[in-house]
Formats: sequence, structure tokens, C-alpha cells
Amino acid sequence: MSDASTTSNKSAPLKTSAFKIPGEGPSALISIATVTAILVLWFASTNLGWIKPLFLPSPQATFQQFYEYLSEYVPCFYSIFLGLLDCHSSWNRDGHVADMEGDF
Repeated sequence: MSDASTTSNKSAPLKTSAFKIPGEGPSALISIATVTAILVLWFASTNLGWIKPLFLPSPQATFQQFYEYLSEYVPCFYSIFLGLLDCHSSWNRDGHVADMEGDF
């Protein structure tokens, strides 16, 4: 009788997950829920006045400022990129600057 009771007590530990290691398995749903919860909390806390804009700007103000910077600086970078392309096209295959006639 004692042999049967000791073998049942020494059975395998209770398994709570199908995965062997923590972090193993799909986590996309948890990631999406976390990002959504953070964005909703940010939106609610700033628009309901729980946090002043001095400490945490609203998502609308943040994205508006990002759009303004983007619309201001992207054309500058684009014109610099085009200028570099134009400068690079004036070099011929030998590494010398082509004359004004465009001899390569």
C-alpha cells in the first residue's frame, strides 16, 4: 500500500503551459494588445486633462509636430540627394570630371 501511494506522489509536476520555456510561443496578440492599451491610455489621459500637455503632449499634437517636421525637412534631404546625384553624374568612369560638353 505504501508503494502505490509513494509512486503517485512522485508523478510528473503539474504542467501549466504547452511550452517548455517562458517566452516560447506566439506573442503577437500580447504585443498588439499592449501597444493598443498604451495608445488608448495616452489618448485618454491627455484629452481628459489628467496629465497637462507640458508633461505629456497629446497624440494629436505629437503627430502634427511630426508631420510639420517631415514636410519641412524631407524636401531638403531630397534636394541634397538630387544634388549628390547630379554631382556624381558629372564624373566619368576614369574618376575625372567631365568637361562642359559632357564627354565621358
